[in-house]
Amino acid sequence: MTSTPKLVPRIKGTVYNTDANGALVDITAKSSAYLPLREASIHSLKHVEEAGIVPDVREEFVIIGENEADDSLILSLRSVQYYLAWERCRQLQAEDVILKGKVVGANKGGVVAVVEGLRGFVPFSQINS
Repeated sequence: MTSTPKLVPRIKGTVYNTDANGALVDITAKSSAYLPLREASIHSLKHVEEAGIVPDVREEFVIIGENEADDSLILSLRSVQYYLAWERCRQLQAEDVILKGKVVGANKGGVVAVVEGLRGFVPFSQINS
């Protein structure tokens, strides 16, 4: 495996409102942040609730930016999930585990498969049937 994502410090917060575009998160007694839908999961979602993001849920988030319009922070769970997925894949590699993944594409050289939420190319020469 090549370079893996680095995880910046996490911040805990409690979701207090959700809508079709994301979720509002209370990160301190006096500060709110926003979790956009695209940052709620490494999987494609139509609503944050599909990822279990509902009011009163407490999670660890990563701060990925700031909304210049209102100075609120922009959060991500996606970054945390990618980090954990890479950690899991490193563990599986160290244990020399044979993986099963979902094939999501193919070309003449191999397939694109998803394992632990990560997409990767697998040459046909590396596939066991």
